[in-house]
Amino acid sequence: MRARRPRRRRCRLHPKVEFKLARLDSTEWVGMGAALLLAFSLLLPWYSTDANNEQSTINGLRSPDGSTAGGAWNALQTFSILDFILLAGCIAPFVLAWMVVRGHQVGWNRGEVTAIVGALVLTLILLNGIILGQPGDGPGGPVEVSLSWGYPIAIFAAAVILVTGALRGAKGRKKQPPGV
Repeated sequence: MRARRPRRRRCRLHPKVEFKLARLDSTEWVGMGAALLLAFSLLLPWYSTDANNEQSTINGLRSPDGSTAGGAWNALQTFSILDFILLAGCIAPFVLAWMVVRGHQVGWNRGEVTAIVGALVLTLILLNGIILGQPGDGPGGPVEVSLSWGYPIAIFAAAVILVTGALRGAKGRKKQPPGV
């Protein structure tokens, strides 16, 4: 009797493409975890308004529920477009993992696009809180809107997406002599 060879798992849509989870490295797993953390951080409080200052408002309101007391605002309550851009950036590590698992041949090093998306997301988060100021800062100056604990979590998650994409991109580089 002949020994049976183990069956290889193949993709149903493209039978010539093998689907191997073993191809995933720790960088892809960490990157996907960071993407989930970034998506979750959009629900955490990013900004808070001062209850003692009537001018401390975001989008014209002192708190997300419309009360007169100060409150904590998450990214989904604060932004109208940026939150969708950040959610779209969370997709990049999963696309990278899909390309690695399926063994897609691409014209660039895998992970470079994820690193670029991570850098873009990190820059947008830093711009909308530290570099350009918090939301609610008007022409008269700051109105006592402060950063809350969800904001550094989002910065950390975006930085991890950037680093894991860069590490995966560095793995695929072929060493060449100088000048080539």
